[in-house]
Amino acid sequence: MDDVRWMRQCPRWDRCSANCCPLDPMARDRKAQPDDPERRCKSRWEARLKIGEAAAKAGAKLPWGGLTEAESGHGVEALRASAERKRQAFSRQKGAKAPLPKDGTPVG
Repeated sequence: MDDVRWMRQCPRWDRCSANCCPLDPMARDRKAQPDDPERRCKSRWEARLKIGEAAAKAGAKLPWGGLTEAESGHGVEALRASAERKRQAFSRQKGAKAPLPKDGTPVG
């Protein structure tokens, strides 16, 4: 039986159709299907990382700690630095009212 408790905590759970969820404890065994409309996870990595950290504290083992395999290869600090550069660029744009949220919540 699949353990979906960590996937259910994802902000995109109700509208996601990705076959390969990085919050799935069995993610390494799953493969994206060619006809899958969402071949990649579209949830923000910050949100998934928080869920992955909670899972680890609870003793659960997510293959890449809530990140995708590619994201985990870059390292969390590199992802954070990239996100901060994007936030700064966004806040400098003409007409920008506020920087992107840092807590991983979905925008819009």
